[in-house]
Amino acid sequence: SAPEGSLVRVRLAPALRTEEYFATFCAVATSGRASRAGLARNPLLLAVVFADHLDEFALPNDLAQRLGVPVIKALAVLGRRLGYSSTVRLPAPSA
Repeated sequence: SAPEGSLVRVRLAPALRTEEYFATFCAVATSGRASRAGLARNPLLLAVVFADHLDEFALPNDLAQRLGVPVIKALAVLGRRLGYSSTVRLPAPSA
């Protein structure tokens, strides 16, 4: 039998820049630059995106948050210097 789809509705309040975050990851995945987990394969691009959205999402535990955030921010500085941006967008649909 054919698999059935699922619908999940999530409400985030306040949403902040969550829509921009997900749009970026969709663009990365659509461009073929994402891993099977849906994250950017390039650690510098991943760091830039995460660093720009630290207000929207937190790492899974306190230790990861304390150790991971400084590493993410440092990698993001390098990533931005090399031209990576967290504003990756999907191409406009062709007519």
